[in-house]
Amino acid sequence: MGCAQGSQSKPATPKSAQTGSSGKSSKVQEMRLLEEYSVGQTLGEGAFGVVSNCRKRSTGEEFAVKMVDKVETPVDAIKKEAEMMQAMDHPNIVKVHGVFYERCFVCIVMDKFSGGDLVEGLQRHLKERGQILCQDVVHVARQMGASIQYLHLRNTVHRDIKGDNYLMDRKDMTDPKCRIVLTDFGTACTARPEERLSAGVGTKIFWAPEFFDRDYGAKVDVWAMGIIMYGLVSGRFPFRDENDIRTKEVKVPKRVHPVCEEFIKRMLDKVEKSRPSSDLVMTHQWVQETGGRHDPFNQTSTDEAVTGHDLREEVVNDGVKERRQELIHRLNREHQIKDSTQRGGRRAPGASGHYLHKTFVLNDKQIPGMKLTYEWWDGAKAKSTGLLEPEGRVKPASHFEAGQEGNDLKMFSRMLEEHNIDVTQFGRGQAKKLEGLAAEVLFGAARLMLDATSHKKL
Repeated sequence: MGCAQGSQSKPATPKSAQTGSSGKSSKVQEMRLLEEYSVGQTLGEGAFGVVSNCRKRSTGEEFAVKMVDKVETPVDAIKKEAEMMQAMDHPNIVKVHGVFYERCFVCIVMDKFSGGDLVEGLQRHLKERGQILCQDVVHVARQMGASIQYLHLRNTVHRDIKGDNYLMDRKDMTDPKCRIVLTDFGTACTARPEERLSAGVGTKIFWAPEFFDRDYGAKVDVWAMGIIMYGLVSGRFPFRDENDIRTKEVKVPKRVHPVCEEFIKRMLDKVEKSRPSSDLVMTHQWVQETGGRHDPFNQTSTDEAVTGHDLREEVVNDGVKERRQELIHRLNREHQIKDSTQRGGRRAPGASGHYLHKTFVLNDKQIPGMKLTYEWWDGAKAKSTGLLEPEGRVKPASHFEAGQEGNDLKMFSRMLEEHNIDVTQFGRGQAKKLEGLAAEVLFGAARLMLDATSHKKL
């Protein structure tokens, strides 16, 4: 497992900085993420990659770093997202402080928000305090609308507006001072007001009817905001699939204020031309003024209990999580070794000493608490043991022909097939038999490696 791409890491800088006459800009371009920031615990994961806590070394300020995996997302697309985010300047859109191009990740440093996303906030409220009163999230609706309006004024369509992509500065979204910001611009694109788009991107449960027709405009963001608002006041999605989205009538819980109900239904108008623009959303009575936090329309609820657990669609594969964490570990390890060299050979705390000592100890990744001791050998000693000669350490293929060994061969064959390898080609003509390869892998004469630039490629 590893990355084939070996380019040096450079932060993206504005054109003005790149063309400056001083030597400062060239120095900035050569900086790597871990030279400016220390990376801490993981804050969250999604289809895009990993978000971790980070601290600026020079000031101690805390930020978040979004580490987008180059294997899972084309580099050009990541660069486009990073540049688009850097160009944004709005209180309800996350602020980017720097972009770094590492071997395996593009790292986007941004403001850190400790409240989690809107889905987490809703689930927390439902668990601890029950249903959210619609008057208690007017400020949330206003900020969502403002972020979308800002994008549309800049001829930008987000195309993946959802609760997961709005972060909060505190855990209680009903706090009137709660600030939310829109993040994750991986699907965003520029489009003129009358331009029609066709790409099927984003999260389908938030798609407007015209999205399924692959003929849509900026109002798909307004529809998605309507889905979020419905979820906040009801704890569930209004629709389950394309048929629902196209045909099902929107029914808002009776306890919801009638002005709020009309606000949500207008955003979820199935006829695109009748749906309000983001400008009209911001002029709606519900976000302009409200009956107050203690309006009698919103004091009781006869709705069934809900948890909000079905409001998050994406689940990250455990194997993908493990691979990402391994790559982050390597990134940190490389910096620690480099830093120790720059300090005159003194190893930084926690840094690997693999090539600095004859022997070294590593934790066993498979057995908790187990430590493995390794020793460096020169070529002569390694050759004298016979370990470099496959004949001297590989048992014959017949070792796999019966009993438990037969089961091992079946598992080995199934693993190859899962990685799109045709096992029927083994043993044909001059090709080695499958049993022979399995024996070599089992006893260390051969090694299977994953190509990190392709999905499931051995």
